[in-house]
Amino acid sequence: MWAWLYGINVLVAMILVVPLFNYIETSFGQSMALERSVNDFNFSLITDFIREYDGGLQLFIQLVLSLLIFYFMISIFLMGGILDVLVRNPHQYSAGTFLNAAVQYFWRYTRLTLYFLIGHVVILLVFWNLFSSQGLNPLKIESDHALIARVKQIFPLYLGVATTVMLMSDYAKVYVYRMNRSLITIPLINSFKHVFRHFLNAAGLYLVNMVVMAFFFLLYFLARKNLDTRPGHLLLLAFLLSQLYLLIRIGLKLVNLRSIALLSGMWSKDTSDGRV
Repeated sequence: MWAWLYGINVLVAMILVVPLFNYIETSFGQSMALERSVNDFNFSLITDFIREYDGGLQLFIQLVLSLLIFYFMISIFLMGGILDVLVRNPHQYSAGTFLNAAVQYFWRYTRLTLYFLIGHVVILLVFWNLFSSQGLNPLKIESDHALIARVKQIFPLYLGVATTVMLMSDYAKVYVYRMNRSLITIPLINSFKHVFRHFLNAAGLYLVNMVVMAFFFLLYFLARKNLDTRPGHLLLLAFLLSQLYLLIRIGLKLVNLRSIALLSGMWSKDTSDGRV
């Protein structure tokens, strides 16, 4: 399954990148600004693009949003098949069974994703109001000192709440699969109940998984940052490095879901119906 998911990610990435690359190439042509911005962020490039290509900016944003929605839906579709393998029989993989589970759970995970997306939006709005409660609008503020101080106060709290919601989302996915009900309300409530009942265990496991992911991301970021891709032979090395990181990221995601499935399976022994 790991190799199959890698192939799907590469295929989807090609579908996403090619239209964006063609649009940017058409807009900028052979501009040297793009080449200079590969290794160094160039803020003036962004402002020049907005000023000179204002007419196509709206089309560009629509294209990006469309591609992101496409990737979002592919990720939702794959989740049913992934959990079918990880929860039911992690040692045996069948493409047909994977696709059947993906189709069966697609709309359930779509609804679940929408619920948590709305939750994230609500949380973001709440913290934005807290952030702006003292008149600190980042779009109008003249001094960045007060802005930075406010960010230091609000952002850690927001990060903690948002991470907890993401934790709840991962556990809810496992419970939706385990209970196998068309209405996801009961699995959602059960996942909340059991996570809060065993919050220290759930949060500890999730934190370990997130720290490992962050560690590998940091290694990739540092390696990629210090790699000069201008020599031709190093360009291939940069590509191989990115593919290695993609494989590691997929593997860590599977480990995270599998560990959640195992932990929630231990909790199921305490449930009355024995199905969760």
